[in-house]
Amino acid sequence: MAPTNLREAPTTFRSSTGSAVRTAPRSTDFDRLSGINHADDKLDDVTTAVAHTFAELVGVNRCAVFMRDNADESFRVRTWLAETDYTGHLRGMVNGEDPFTTEILNRREPVVIADSLSDPRVAQHYEISRRCGVHSMLGLPLTYGDEVIGLAFLDDVGKSTQFSGEQLNRAVQFATVCGVALEQSRALEDSLGEMLNWRRDAMQHRQLLTAAEHLDELIRNRSVTTRDFALAGTAVLGRPVEIVDATWHVVAHAQPRCSESRRIGQLSDERVRSHAKVQPLLNRAIRDGQPCVIPPLPALGVDLRCLVAPITSDQNTLGHIIVHESGRPFSAFDHRTVSSIARRAGTAPCGSSGSGTRAQLDRNAWLAAALQDVPTADGTTLSAAGLPPGPYVLCVLGGIGIRSVPQPARELVEAMTFEVTGNGTACFTEHDNRLVALLPVQSDVTSVIDGIRPLVERAAAESYSLQRLTLAVSRPFDSLSSCLRAHDEAQQVLRAVRCFENPEIPRVISADDLGASLAFLSSADVAEARRFALAYAGPVLQQANHHELLTTLRAFLGFRNVVRCARTLGVHENTVRYRLSKIESLTGQDLLNDTDTQVRASLAVQVLRMTGDCPW
Repeated sequence: MAPTNLREAPTTFRSSTGSAVRTAPRSTDFDRLSGINHADDKLDDVTTAVAHTFAELVGVNRCAVFMRDNADESFRVRTWLAETDYTGHLRGMVNGEDPFTTEILNRREPVVIADSLSDPRVAQHYEISRRCGVHSMLGLPLTYGDEVIGLAFLDDVGKSTQFSGEQLNRAVQFATVCGVALEQSRALEDSLGEMLNWRRDAMQHRQLLTAAEHLDELIRNRSVTTRDFALAGTAVLGRPVEIVDATWHVVAHAQPRCSESRRIGQLSDERVRSHAKVQPLLNRAIRDGQPCVIPPLPALGVDLRCLVAPITSDQNTLGHIIVHESGRPFSAFDHRTVSSIARRAGTAPCGSSGSGTRAQLDRNAWLAAALQDVPTADGTTLSAAGLPPGPYVLCVLGGIGIRSVPQPARELVEAMTFEVTGNGTACFTEHDNRLVALLPVQSDVTSVIDGIRPLVERAAAESYSLQRLTLAVSRPFDSLSSCLRAHDEAQQVLRAVRCFENPEIPRVISADDLGASLAFLSSADVAEARRFALAYAGPVLQQANHHELLTTLRAFLGFRNVVRCARTLGVHENTVRYRLSKIESLTGQDLLNDTDTQVRASLAVQVLRMTGDCPW
C-alpha cells in the first residue's frame, strides 16, 4: 500500500563509503513538486521537471528518468536532461536486467558507480561508457508504496563525481516524494489514453458502418467497383489499400492524402509470395478465409508489414485485399474491417453491365493470363463477365523514364475505361511494370483516341510522375485471340517513341499513326534513319513551305488518291497536284506512279515526324 503521508516515510540508504544514513523528506521537496504535479500535467511534463530537479539538487548536469512499462515490466526511457540525447547508448548499459539496475531493484536504495571504467557491474560496457562520457553514476529507484515504478540515473558528463553524503541525501529525499507525483500523472495519462482509445474505436466503428452502408447500396444497385472497396478501406483505416486479382496484379488502389505516394508493397513479386516467411501465411489465410499479417522483408523491397485478406466466392479465391502498415501496428479493428470489406467484395453480384467486383476481377485475371500466353477463358466467359463484343484496342501505358507504375497512372487507366465504355467494363492489369488496358471500341479508333487524349494530357500536367508519359494504342482487332499480337504492336509503338526521344511526339499515339513503318521505326538506329529520310526529303525541308508540302505528301501516301487527299486537307485538287509536282521536281522521283518511290517517301515522312522535322 502507498503511504498516505509522505512526510512520515523515512528512508535509509548507503553512501559511497558504505555507511548507512537515515533521512526524512524535507518540506522543500514537497514545495518543488507542488509546482509540477497539477491534475492537468502530462506525464512527460512531470518526468521532465523531476529530471531537472534531480540534477539541480545533486549538482550534476545529466539525468535520465526510466519508467516501468506495465505491459512487459521492462524499464523504458521517459525523459532525459543533457546537451545531446545519450539514452540510445545508455539503454545498452542499463536495461533493467544488467547488474547495476538489478542491484538497485533488489536493494530499493541508491547505488553509486564510482568508476564506470573499472567497476565490475558496468565494466563490460567500457566502450559505451567512453562514448557517452560516463565516468561515475548514481542510480536510484523511484517508488510508489512497495513498487518500483521508475529509475533515475545521474552523472556529470565527461568527469568523475564523488557523490557525497549530502548529494545522496538530497537525491533520496526527493526520490521518496516524487514517486507519488509520477504515479498520479501516469494514472491520469492511462485514463486519458483509454478514453481516447474508446473515442477512436467509436469513431472507427461509425466510419465502418457508414462505409458498409455505402457499399451495400452500391451492391444493391449493381454499380459497385473494386475501387469502391479500396476507397472504403482507406476511408475507415486511414492506410494505403490495394486490391489484386487472382494473379496478384493490382486492379485498384486507394491511399490517404497525408501518406507517402510511393508504392510500399511488392506482393505482386513472385519472390516475395514464395518466401518461406510469407507463403505459409498466405496459404493459411486462403484456407481459413481470414486475414494474415505479412512481415517486412527489406531484402526483397518490402519495408512495412501488410495485412492481407482473401476475396472468395463459392470457395474460389478471386483476389486479395492488401492493407499496408502506415504509422501504427495493425489492431483487431483493422482485421475486422478488412474481413468485412473482403466478404462484401466476394459476394457482390455482377451487374448487367458487368460492373460487379467478381466480374472485374475475372476480366483482369483473364487479361493477365492472356498477356503471359497462358490458355484462358473464351469470349463467352468474358461476355458473361460484362465485357461487350469487339472490336477492341489494347492500350499500354509507358514512356521514357518510367520504370514502375505510379498511382496516378492507375487512376488514369480507370478514368479511360469509363470514358470509353461509360461504365468501366474493360480489362486492365499490370504487365512488365506497365499498365495494360483492353478497351472495347464502339466507334472508330480516332474517336476513342480523341476522347482519351484530354485525360492523358491532364494527368501528365497534374502529376510529376506522369510528365513523360506515353499511351500506345494497338490497331483494332475483333478476336480476343489476337490480344497478344496487339500487345506486341503497342510495345513496338513505345519502343519507337523511346528510340527517337522527341518531346513533340503526342502522348497518345497508335499503331495506325505509324502505319507500315512501325517495325522499322521501333528498331532503327535514329541517326541512320534520319540520314535515310534526308537523302529523300532533304531538298523539301529547305523550302519555306516545307510543312505544307510534307503534310500533303503524308496525306497522299495515306490515300494514294488526289481527290480524297484534297478533301482531307480542305484544298482544291489542283493545289494537291501542284504540291506533289513540286516535291517530284525537288527529289527527282516519280511519286505518282512509282511504287518503290512511294514506299521510300512514306518511310521518310514517318522518320521526319518522329524526329520533329515534319508536323504530326
